[in-house]
Amino acid sequence: MRASLLLALLFRQPTHPDLMAHARAVATLLASREIAGAPVNVRVSAASVLFNFYNWATKGESADALIALALPWLDDPQATPLSRVWFLVHLAFHEQITRQYARARKRMAEAEAIAREHGLSSVLFEIYHADVSAASAARDVAGARAALERLRTVLNPARRMDVAYFRHQEAAFLLISGRPQEAAAASREAVEIGREAGLPAMQLPHLMVLGAHALLAAGRHEEAINRYEEAIALAAPVDKRSFTWHRDLARAQFAIARGNEPGAVAILANLFAACREARFYGFMRQAPADVARLVALALAHGVEPEYARTLARLRTLPAPSPDLAEWPWPLAIRTFGAFELKRHGEPVVSRGKAQKKPLELLKALIAHGAKRVDAAMLTSLLWPEAEGDVAKTSFDSTLYRLRKLVDVEGAIALSEGKLSLDPATVWVDALALEALLDAEPVQVERALALARGDFLADEAAVPWAVRARDRLKSRMLRAVLAEAEWREARGDFAAARPLYEAALERDNLAEAVYRRLMVCQRESGDAAGAMLTYRRCRELLSIVLGRAPAAETEAIRQTLESA
Repeated sequence: MRASLLLALLFRQPTHPDLMAHARAVATLLASREIAGAPVNVRVSAASVLFNFYNWATKGESADALIALALPWLDDPQATPLSRVWFLVHLAFHEQITRQYARARKRMAEAEAIAREHGLSSVLFEIYHADVSAASAARDVAGARAALERLRTVLNPARRMDVAYFRHQEAAFLLISGRPQEAAAASREAVEIGREAGLPAMQLPHLMVLGAHALLAAGRHEEAINRYEEAIALAAPVDKRSFTWHRDLARAQFAIARGNEPGAVAILANLFAACREARFYGFMRQAPADVARLVALALAHGVEPEYARTLARLRTLPAPSPDLAEWPWPLAIRTFGAFELKRHGEPVVSRGKAQKKPLELLKALIAHGAKRVDAAMLTSLLWPEAEGDVAKTSFDSTLYRLRKLVDVEGAIALSEGKLSLDPATVWVDALALEALLDAEPVQVERALALARGDFLADEAAVPWAVRARDRLKSRMLRAVLAEAEWREARGDFAAARPLYEAALERDNLAEAVYRRLMVCQRESGDAAGAMLTYRRCRELLSIVLGRAPAAETEAIRQTLESA
């Protein structure tokens, strides 16, 4: 009786003051010693109702003890197939909302097998509905499409509530398929049909929120915010809170679209603080790239960095830019200055000579671009005296030790004799620099921030490291000088000056750069600074190259005397 009252209140009066009391009463009864004497199907039925309550009212947070208690009951020979199926459906929903998508879909496959074996065709709609939901939440387009087609085969158009559920799941599939306009239309129809069919009060706002996500993805920001507000107004208290967070995430995204970055940062500061406090990471239906941009913005401004990184990790968000060193990369490698290897933000400690060769292999791989680098070529570089099987054995054993050292699955791939680092898993400052230098226009300040120190400075005399170092330095200097000259040509001498200074930090014998810096200092009203730059140039040329400054340099110096 308690379980029946709980179910009725949950879906028809979710704000009823006695709802939680009924849930506690059912939980107490199920955990009591006396419950062992009750028929197993009564126990499983009551457990399913309580599970349903936990999933909807607490988002699964209270379900662990119930799972441990009730799951063994399904093995009782007296447990009916229908009882087992319903509990598995609720268990799959729990696993979906706790981001265990593969397990959720496995539960549904188990439930389907039971239903088909025992002719329970009436529950196939619920099973396939749960399967589509898990696949869509996981953004598995192919899996969601297949599950949706299975759901379509058991849809009865006369059951209008089921039609609403179907259109809702169709909207979810269209959204992850990159068709937000169609998703918004399908969601709107699902809500209309749901209202007409008397969809439970707790469920209808969830349909609205999906529609809001679709409107946001379609760029219809004002409509999206209005739909979020409508859902919040109708939602039960537990959903009202999370829907408000979804709305605020949309508001931050809207602010960025309007060019209001400070406004977006302010929204994220409040939003991420609240989500951290509640341990909420449920931004699953929004486009990963959109959420990733907001996470990157938060990290750039120091807004709840630990929460932002955890959100990125849990959602496996793609980094919006390759130069985001603060992104929670599973493996991060710094090659400029001191070589550094970090796994999930923690330094990877290499002890003794045993790891010297694996790290050397990693450095050589990076020096050659880290993408489909010929393994035979790497072998000849690192073991020039070895031949045949000896060389291959040396390479294979070293690669094995390197993989053990980094301990990140899929980080280092060997395919068809080519070795690569996985760019989605591994961040390398040198590769991030190359990506920035390949872009148009080059964001020089970001490139300079990455390239602090010489590439593989601890491999100073190794020929392959020297070649890569010289190539990177040359590319960097060309980009810096091109930007500095462009700024100087516009008359923005103050902006050009730090770039010339940065260039000289990397090549302190570049006399032409000294001249440009002297001009910028002179034109900025700093003749004394320009004279100091000239003297530094003259001294270094004399000490290192044994020559005096060129006539062009002397001509600029003469202008300083009259400045």
